[in-house]
Amino acid sequence: AEAIAPLEAAAQIDPSSPVALGMLGYAYAVTGDVDAAHRMSARIESLPDAPGKDVALGRIALGLGDTVQALARLERAAKAKDPFFSTEPTRSSAFSALAGNARYQTLLRSIGL
Repeated sequence: AEAIAPLEAAAQIDPSSPVALGMLGYAYAVTGDVDAAHRMSARIESLPDAPGKDVALGRIALGLGDTVQALARLERAAKAKDPFFSTEPTRSSAFSALAGNARYQTLLRSIGL
């Protein structure tokens, strides 16, 4: 919850950043503000396709407990060679819900992690 204010500030600094919006949407989701999380998803969806977009939507899906949607987004990001996979630990707490998921493990192996 304490991350929301700084993430809102980051989203104001760069309102087109899928990374900032995705992290903010995730924070909303895990603190129970489902409506705000969905608003962030819609905002990200309206952005042009760019690196980070699918990961941001996957992160929010994870916060909302939708591992199927999260995996679909992460797989799409991997196929597009999103730099996320080389810049953020895939074993971070945000992705802990996927740790034992065979599909996630297959995804990580497919990109050499």
